[in-house]
Amino acid sequence: MFSGRGIDGEEACRIGLVHSLADDPEAAALGYFERFLAPHSASSLRFAVRAARAGFVARVAAKLSEAERSYLET
Repeated sequence: MFSGRGIDGEEACRIGLVHSLADDPEAAALGYFERFLAPHSASSLRFAVRAARAGFVARVAAKLSEAERSYLET
């Protein structure tokens, strides 16, 4: 990430960024949707996404405030 170097799927799997590779990514994504997402209501998925993002948004806002403060003080 820090170097900006691209990696392929096999390397991403080898270093633990992904846990599996698919010969047909579209079929794999549709299978995941059918198995894990489709059984839930749209509103429950929306609330789950909102809850998952809440901590991330708070951390980003804090870092932005820190960067802004640093910029204005120099």
